[in-house]
Amino acid sequence: MKYLAIILFIFSISAHAEFKSCKEGVGEFGNLGSMRYQVGYFEKYDKCFLSIGPNNRYPKYRGYHFDSAGELMVFNSLGAGRPSKDTGARNFQFPVITSELKYKLDFEDEYILIQSTDGRVWTFDAKAAKLISISEMDFVEDPDVTRTNDGGLELSPKFGTIVDQGWRVGGPPNIVLSRNSVIKNDSGLECSVKNKKLFKLIYDNAGGVDGAYFIHSDKDDWEKFLKKNCKNFGL
Repeated sequence: MKYLAIILFIFSISAHAEFKSCKEGVGEFGNLGSMRYQVGYFEKYDKCFLSIGPNNRYPKYRGYHFDSAGELMVFNSLGAGRPSKDTGARNFQFPVITSELKYKLDFEDEYILIQSTDGRVWTFDAKAAKLISISEMDFVEDPDVTRTNDGGLELSPKFGTIVDQGWRVGGPPNIVLSRNSVIKNDSGLECSVKNKKLFKLIYDNAGGVDGAYFIHSDKDDWEKFLKKNCKNFGL
């Protein structure tokens, strides 16, 4: 009964919250409970982002970085050394954008709610600095920040598909085009695809790799891609 009450409360605050679009909140940052938050904008890529994480666990902590292009980076700080050795990322792509990236800061009850670009609502308990709910998504979060748990978050969609880019130490996994990402659907099926079929690299002015972007955000294009590359989905 206690568990049911918690779930009903989560859905209640999700339904009645006044969400603010990411673009409306650019420049907003601060602390809520035991979490910090930042809303920003990458002008070069025309991308808004929401970044949240614990404010008192340096140098070992996990943060969540959502952007308006449908990507989630689960960032892990593994120590106080060089980023190439002591940081890692488990990235997910939400292929079809159906919603603006939005958020709600509930200072009264100390919750942070984020509506990702696929319409799902992510609820974080800011007092405990912990992810407690994702609408229409099963998840398992390992509270330990280690090198051996693949970033500490596993996702399984209850509708549609997600792209699990996997875990990589020293940088985002999708910039390595020779790696594979795993597409997961709501029937529990999986399909492994080379990153070069999913992403294109972004280069800085000096010619260095500065990230990657997903190339199948159009709904019809994504459905055609799945039919061709994930035949086990039976589409």
